[in-house]
Amino acid sequence: MKGGTAALLHTLGSLKETRGLFILFDVDEEYYFKGMLEFLKGNKAKPELCVFPEPGLKIGNGHRGLIEVNFKVRGKTAHAARPDLGKNAILGASHAVDHLMAMLQNYDHPSLGKSSCNLAWLKGGIDQGDGEIGCRANKIPDLAEAVLDIRPAQTELRANTVLDILEKALEDDGYQLEESHTALDFGSLFIPPNDLGMFENIVRKTLEKVEYEKISEGGYGEGQLLNERFGTTCVYFGPGPKEMAHQVDEFVSITELQQAAKIYQDLIQKFCI
Repeated sequence: MKGGTAALLHTLGSLKETRGLFILFDVDEEYYFKGMLEFLKGNKAKPELCVFPEPGLKIGNGHRGLIEVNFKVRGKTAHAARPDLGKNAILGASHAVDHLMAMLQNYDHPSLGKSSCNLAWLKGGIDQGDGEIGCRANKIPDLAEAVLDIRPAQTELRANTVLDILEKALEDDGYQLEESHTALDFGSLFIPPNDLGMFENIVRKTLEKVEYEKISEGGYGEGQLLNERFGTTCVYFGPGPKEMAHQVDEFVSITELQQAAKIYQDLIQKFCI
């Protein structure tokens, strides 16, 4: 991203007056997107096209969404010698997540691929009544907490649907969804290539070819937030080898910086001069 930022700043230095050009540098793009969400609170402009300088020199025209939920499962404690008298909350939470993962196959997308779920954190034991969970090997755990990261491929799959699936699975097994919290609830993004003909032409002029990212393997991006709010066409395109992102000694070649800068310049001159 720093390479894309450098290429963009270099491009701006070669331009004079522009019309309708907006440059946004925001924070926390890697996790909870505090910068973009704060920007959307007060922004009144409705951009027609947004380009995010993600690496790869390939057009990224979509990605799966991002849902993060945490929830508590209530079971019933009993002596470990009589598990039939209790309801193991840890097993209940685990089985409910297994059911959710099976249900996600109903939310695949032909271009974005499969919806997925990561059981990122699971803790269970005896409810001590003070918000803490204790460990007693001779007791059936009556409380479990879990955190899930779901990557929805379809826009219809959001946090409420996830929690509904979990709650029904738990109730069917004799457990209770006691508490839940949604930390993130962002949908998927897909821009059909047919809508990107002008952008393709600008890229082809410099690179002599146009390639698209394999979007079914990528992570979430802030373009979805702008697209959902304003209907904006959002794409990802910037310099640098994508496979080096977040690696030790990551780098961007000078040639790719120059190519990206030229593409940004042509794009701005096409739309904003």
